[in-house]
Amino acid sequence: MLALIFGMATFGLQQTTGAKAAPITDDNHHGDNDHDNNDDDHAVRILVDNDRVQCPNAQYTSIQAAVDAAPPGAVISVCPGTYAEEVRINKRLTIRGIRVGNESLAVIMPPIAVANTSSFGGSPIAAIVLVEKTSGVTLDNLAVDGASNLIAGCAPNIVGIYYRNASGKVVNSVVRNIRLFPDALLGCQSGLAIYAQAGNEPGVTRRARLEVLNSSVHDYQKNGVTADAAGTELTAVGNAVTGLGPTPAIAQNGFQVSRGAKGLLESNLIVNHIYSLCLTAANCGAVSTNILTFQTSFVSILKNNLAKSQVNVYLEGSRNEVIGNTIFDTDVFDGVFILGDSNRVSSNSIFNSDEAAVWISGNNNRVNDNTFNEAPIGVFHDGTGNNVNGNRYYNIAERTQSPSSTATSFSMRSSGDVSGRATISPAQP
Repeated sequence: MLALIFGMATFGLQQTTGAKAAPITDDNHHGDNDHDNNDDDHAVRILVDNDRVQCPNAQYTSIQAAVDAAPPGAVISVCPGTYAEEVRINKRLTIRGIRVGNESLAVIMPPIAVANTSSFGGSPIAAIVLVEKTSGVTLDNLAVDGASNLIAGCAPNIVGIYYRNASGKVVNSVVRNIRLFPDALLGCQSGLAIYAQAGNEPGVTRRARLEVLNSSVHDYQKNGVTADAAGTELTAVGNAVTGLGPTPAIAQNGFQVSRGAKGLLESNLIVNHIYSLCLTAANCGAVSTNILTFQTSFVSILKNNLAKSQVNVYLEGSRNEVIGNTIFDTDVFDGVFILGDSNRVSSNSIFNSDEAAVWISGNNNRVNDNTFNEAPIGVFHDGTGNNVNGNRYYNIAERTQSPSSTATSFSMRSSGDVSGRATISPAQP
């Protein structure tokens, strides 16, 4: 047991040649300063090194072996290297990439991705990191890479990190290349970089609570970060989520919060979700979105920077809020689109929308104290009790428009009619 316990800052290992090893440092542990009641100062510590070069005294050469051996609450320190494996976690753990000398890159990249679970809808999933039926699992300073997954068809669905009826954090991490190769498979509705889902399961509380913090998510196929189903709660703060850019193969979404899930999306950078076959509002079968919510309430979208999408924020639901965001360069449709009641859009700066800065179809929504610059329509609103006041309009052809407006319609759709609108394309794992 003593061999499993290591000091926090420096493990004091020696190279087998007798030369002094590079210092092994956990840059991301802050003792009691994180205020999360998960102080790991006294946790059992396990060291992993795939080749025992950087860390010659590592107990394990695979992360999965360390997970299997670890008691709940342990800290698994992962030395720099590439770990050719899928990892399955079903106990409370912290798995943290550490710095050794000048190196600080621990990559989980299986040579082939195989189905290891299913969604609650029953679809097979190949998750590179699967966290299930537990809570308190933190993934810190890790790179999850699907570049070598070798999946040859639309199934199983490739997922980078999947919290399935599980809770925890993804911090300071990278999730990339969660897609199918070659490009001929890009039309498959596969490829979720980070996915949290709650569902009915015997003997398990229906709950998935995930925090995604200060992480980089890019080169995924379908969605960047997805929270789906009642019992799921997502907090995403300070992340960069980047789509493939214009592609005719698939309609991507940066974030998706759907079907009863709740979410806080704050201070994220979300860009480059464009379905290139959507050319005009009259010729568009589906749209890509930077943020997609539907069939849900109580989603807060705060202080994000969003750009280059066909709808930057798509809200289908009630009692959601979009506050303090910077939104620009919306192709074809709207900076913010609302289909629902009692939503709030305030204190945003929305630039260069091809249709409306804000489009509303619903009742008792509030659009207040925003700045709109460059759009055919500032606010289109269809419904009763909508409050549109205190906004600033620059370079706007029509400040407001409604179905009863006598002004010339700049909308490519019939006023007030969203039935002919291009459909959203959510992930359906």
